[in-house]
Amino acid sequence: MYIELDKIYRQADNTFISVLNNLRTNQVTAQDIELLNTFYKPSFVPASNENYIQLTTHNTKRIV
Repeated sequence: MYIELDKIYRQADNTFISVLNNLRTNQVTAQDIELLNTFYKPSFVPASNENYIQLTTHNTKRIV
C-alpha cells in the first residue's frame, strides 16, 4: 500500500516549504540553492547540546 502525506504541519514558511519540496522531488532550482547558501556558514560549529535541522538524503546519513 502506498500512502502519500499531503499536509505540512511542522513548517509555516511557504518559501522554506517550497525549497524542501523541490529537494524532496529532485527539482531544486538555482534560486533554491541561492537561498540555502545565504544560511551557510563554513566556520560554524554547533554546540553538542543544541538541536539544528539537518538536510540529508536518508535518515541513516544523519549525524548524531
